[in-house]
Amino acid sequence: MSFDIISHISDVQDRLSKSEQRVAALILHDSQFVIAHNIGDISKRANVSMPTVTRFCHSIGVDGLRALKLKLSQNMRLDERFLSNDMPINNIEDIAQNILAKAQQALFEVSQQLDLAQMTNVIDLTTRTRQIFAFGSGGISSMLSQEMVNRFFRLQINIAESHDAEMQKMMSATVRKGDTVFLFSVSGYNQNMIECARIAGQYGAKLVAITRHDTPLAKLADHQLLINITEGDYILRPTSSRYAYLALLDILANGVAAKMDVQALEVLRRLRQNQTDEQTDNNSPLGD
Repeated sequence: MSFDIISHISDVQDRLSKSEQRVAALILHDSQFVIAHNIGDISKRANVSMPTVTRFCHSIGVDGLRALKLKLSQNMRLDERFLSNDMPINNIEDIAQNILAKAQQALFEVSQQLDLAQMTNVIDLTTRTRQIFAFGSGGISSMLSQEMVNRFFRLQINIAESHDAEMQKMMSATVRKGDTVFLFSVSGYNQNMIECARIAGQYGAKLVAITRHDTPLAKLADHQLLINITEGDYILRPTSSRYAYLALLDILANGVAAKMDVQALEVLRRLRQNQTDEQTDNNSPLGD
C-alpha cells in the first residue's frame, strides 16, 4: 500500500513552524506546481527561504525535495479530483436534480449497451445450474452479490454468496461441473475476483462476469454482462453505476423468473401467503 503523503501533511500541518506551514499550504493547494518546479520556484511561491523547504521535508519525515516529489507523484496517480471540489453543488434542488439526472443517464446507457443475446444465454444457464456462487469485492460489487441472493432465493435457486476474499477463494475451490460462479466487479481489475475466476474455472464451473468491457475479468469469463457507465467529475456524488448494475441484475432475475413461469409463481405465492399478517395491500412489494 502506498504512503498517503497528502493526508500525512494535512495531519501534521498544525505542528509545523509558521514558515513550514506555508510550504504545506502550497502543497495541499497546488501539488502539481511543487512536482514540476525546483526548490527556488517553490520557496518563492510559498514566500519562504530555500532552507525552509528542505527543513519542511525533514519535518514530515521525507529525505529531501526529490523524495517529496516522488511521493506526491505517486499520490497524483490517484486523481486530483479528490483534492479539491471545483464543481460545488450546494443547493438541495441542484443536488436532487443532479442525482436523478445521473441515475436516468445510467439506465439509458444500460439500454444502449445491453447485449440481449448474452443476457439470454445467462438466463438459460442460471435456470440449468446446480449451484450458484455470487462473489463481489468492494462497496458496489459486494452489495450486488448480496442483492443477487435476495433476488434468487425466492425462486428456490441454490445460491451461496461471499464478499470475504479468503472465503471466496475457498468456495471457488469447492465448485464442480454444473455450478456457476457470478463475479461482480465494477472495475474489472480486482485481483481477487480474477483469482477466483481462475480457481473455479479449472474445476469446471461456468463463469459469468458482470463488469466493464475489455477488462481482465471479462476476458476470463464464459459469459459476460458488460456495461461502461460515464460517471463524470463530481466526486461528491454517489456513483451512478449502482443503478446500472442493479438494472442488469433485475433484468436477469426477471428473465429467470419468467422462464421458470409456474414454478416461480408458486414460490412467490408462498411468500405472499406467509406475509399476510404484515402486508394487506396486494400492490405492496413482495418481501422488499
